[in-house]
Amino acid sequence: LLRGYTVRALVRSADMEVLTGIPRAVEVVAGDVGDADACKRAIKGCNKVVYCAGARSYATADLYRVDQVGVANLAKAMQDEFHNKAQKRSGVSFKSKRTLFRFRGEESLAGWEARSVVPKESGVMGMDLGGVRPRDFVDLAANGEKGYAVLTANLYSRNARGEMFTNLPRGDGNELDRYDGFVARICGDGKPYSANLYCMVEDSAGVKVARQYTSRFNTRAGWQTLRLSFAGFIPKIPGDPPLDTATVDSFSFAYEARRVPRTADTTMASEEDSNRARLEVHFVKLVPRGSEPDFLLLSCTGNTDKQLSDADKEKLLTYKSRGEAVLRNSGLGYTIIRPGALCEEPGGQKALVFDQGGRITQNISCADAADVCLRGLHDSTARNISFDVCFEYIPEEGSLYELIAHLPDKSNNYLTSALARLDADT
Repeated sequence: LLRGYTVRALVRSADMEVLTGIPRAVEVVAGDVGDADACKRAIKGCNKVVYCAGARSYATADLYRVDQVGVANLAKAMQDEFHNKAQKRSGVSFKSKRTLFRFRGEESLAGWEARSVVPKESGVMGMDLGGVRPRDFVDLAANGEKGYAVLTANLYSRNARGEMFTNLPRGDGNELDRYDGFVARICGDGKPYSANLYCMVEDSAGVKVARQYTSRFNTRAGWQTLRLSFAGFIPKIPGDPPLDTATVDSFSFAYEARRVPRTADTTMASEEDSNRARLEVHFVKLVPRGSEPDFLLLSCTGNTDKQLSDADKEKLLTYKSRGEAVLRNSGLGYTIIRPGALCEEPGGQKALVFDQGGRITQNISCADAADVCLRGLHDSTARNISFDVCFEYIPEEGSLYELIAHLPDKSNNYLTSALARLDADT
């Protein structure tokens, strides 16, 4: 409020005990984060969200409702709000995901092909997988108006790669340099796959050369939403320049045959299973690029001001992690802040440590955590990043990382310099 923001608070109960702790300038909306309608009422007219709700108990139902469903409801409400604002401008929201591919029926496979790729050094010529035509490689299982493409592969050539491949559509807002990456809805078989981007560029001699960029991911049995940032695509050939999305012309999902180390327990069935793959794909969408975060989520590191049993701590971190995943895959610009144990101390009195990897052990004042949230609202380095923060401490002997400490004050934006040293798209 002191910094000029118009603030609306979603509170579970608007009784006097709650209202007395909230400044009168704050608009109060009574509701539960687990109620999608209440979230829509709270979001109406807003352009930023700071989510700092916490479950009242460590019961599974409470953690699920607040830390997973609540984040999903508010993220969906925020997307709907952006859509509504765009419609009033007679346009499409520039903060909305754009559907690149959605598999609903046979016609949605137009332009796709299934192919096997065998590196020249393997000494084996390329062949159609399973001895069938490439078009037969990709199958589409219809389910009413919902469907999915099924990539199946049987690879027996050394280092062979089976993939579902297509040229990317151009124009109509699909230029990749306007986006941060992909979001895909997939169902795997517990095996590793890769997404691949292909481009034709001119080298220093003016000769057209093909380049491939790969982002690997693991699947699990069952459906999952996967976010693939363009920053995570690395050159297939070491030494090639970083990905330039303006030059990308084709895309694929692929599975590479793996050689299983032979042991006394190795069976023929296990070797054959390593050469087989099945990946179901429901859709692929483009995630919009932006300059600031839309949604700031105050998560946790597992260090709390209460003594938790190992079981409760595991449950807490599980649902916090699921909420974080929901936010990442929503397409909104996000900042995930994992503070140490919160304590009631004056803010701005101690230096802060920013880190990634879940290594911090110290606490942090509520005032400092709030200051980090506020500074992140309009900080470009805070978009699409997750980090831990706590009071400064002395690292253990032998630690392989450098502590970056900043004393919070009003004269400098310590957050920008601190986050610039951390990994983005995390």
